[in-house]
Amino acid sequence: MKKLFAVLILLSVLGITNAQPKARIVAGDGKVFLSWDNKEEDWRDPFYGYEYDENGNPAGFKKVFEGYLIYRSKDAHFSDIKIITDSKGNPVYWKPIAQFDLVDSIFGPDPVGINGAHFWRGDDTGLQHAYIDNNVQNGQKYYYAVVSYSKGDPTFGTLGLQPAECTKIITEDNEGNLRFVDINCAVVFPNPSPEGYIPPQIIGDTKAVANGIGTGSIDIKIFDPASVLEGASYSLKFKSDSLLYNYKTLSYSVIRSYQGVDSIVLSGIDKSEFGANKLSQVFDGLSVSVLNDTGVALIYEKTGWVIGKCNAKMVVTQNPYLSAFTAWPADYEIEFYDHIVDSSFIKEGPYIILPVNFRIKNVTENRDVKFGMTDPDRSGTLSVGDELRIIEYKGTKVTSVWQIVYSHPEDPSTVLIDPAPGDIFRIATTRRFYNNDEFKFSTKAMVTDVEEGGRIVTFNLEQNYPNPFNPTTMIKYSVMKSGNVSLKVYDVLGNEVATLVNEEKQPGNYEVEFQSTVSNQQLASGIYFYQLRAGEFVQTKKMLLLR
Repeated sequence: MKKLFAVLILLSVLGITNAQPKARIVAGDGKVFLSWDNKEEDWRDPFYGYEYDENGNPAGFKKVFEGYLIYRSKDAHFSDIKIITDSKGNPVYWKPIAQFDLVDSIFGPDPVGINGAHFWRGDDTGLQHAYIDNNVQNGQKYYYAVVSYSKGDPTFGTLGLQPAECTKIITEDNEGNLRFVDINCAVVFPNPSPEGYIPPQIIGDTKAVANGIGTGSIDIKIFDPASVLEGASYSLKFKSDSLLYNYKTLSYSVIRSYQGVDSIVLSGIDKSEFGANKLSQVFDGLSVSVLNDTGVALIYEKTGWVIGKCNAKMVVTQNPYLSAFTAWPADYEIEFYDHIVDSSFIKEGPYIILPVNFRIKNVTENRDVKFGMTDPDRSGTLSVGDELRIIEYKGTKVTSVWQIVYSHPEDPSTVLIDPAPGDIFRIATTRRFYNNDEFKFSTKAMVTDVEEGGRIVTFNLEQNYPNPFNPTTMIKYSVMKSGNVSLKVYDVLGNEVATLVNEEKQPGNYEVEFQSTVSNQQLASGIYFYQLRAGEFVQTKKMLLLR
């Protein structure tokens, strides 16, 4: 039993008990797209003991997951980024290019440490499941790993338990042939897109909801062009709590409609994952960021006279000092007529009941609202110095929303032009996403066609088939104009393995066979790269040999 206990300690310290995220890592033009799943976030480690519910009853083994680290290296062992040293100068930790951790007040340096070096537990940034690395060079080989890590426990035993990372394993043989790539790792070569390539497209308004009252926006990024569907439609819907005047956005979900089938591709994405730099899990090659306005505030550039020649300054303010004040999530319009159409509502202090030639409308909810009005000069009409107070109801209780003071124009030398019939003043506001607020968009798949009316219009290198292969595979390519064409195969170290084509070619489509036996030598299993060169055109793809 003591030996088993010792093994558990060793495994936990080394991170071997940690669950690994399953990553998809795709190279693009001058960038690399990384995405991963979230199954490891429910990882429970028996070594950490039990957690208990509010009644003190055991609720299962403790959850130990804390966050993710993103590593990028030019070495399969990641040795070039293991640069964080202890007090003796020994390398102890790897330096990540990005880190995402739970918002749980576990952040900063782990207090346990190793000889003065301390694991950085994060900054309470919140989790995300996608990342774009823009700091790469085309043609360079990179090794990536998405690593999960545990919380650690400073109170464990007498010395405490430091956070532990899951494994990240990429192995190569002595010749540099790739032998094994873990599920959370990848080896990629960023490269420019081929000529004639048309990227996938997002169709739809991502800046304004198709249905609803929220004023925020969404941003959709394409992570894997080959996975974007042709003609798929999506609905991104929000969920909120409480009543309209006091709600908070809780989450969103995404429903895909494709070939007559509706499927939920994202469900219950929490508000903690909203933000300009927070990317959702990747679905159908896409990732979403949600930018939610945090509350009700004036949009100054959209507030003002929208119809008519009136130049009066309307000073619009919220007054939280009023005992009955609410930041109501709505836009309002004051429309003027040539006859009496309404009357003010409040008779209290300076506010009087007065027939008026305007209405105030809550345009977000499409209904007229009540208002209070002062008339200091007793003119009986809206004039300089008068104040309007927009009223809403919280149940049966009256609440103030906006105060509006009718004033002279900004330029004191300008003659005041009072509102005429048909003039409209608009109050525009920001609002959080409300229940069932919805964005709609659709997708068009990437286009890689190389022919137009039977004429070759671009150079192109296709993916080999079959892939993986053993012992042979076919490679197709297209040539747009006459000239020397070379098609060569390389190993992961960049060593040339075979020359399949090296001659003058006329415009057309071609196909060549690649055999895993080269110069009577069997190639080792692993990843190989094949590269087409034709003038200034260069395109590289990878293939996998499995024996």
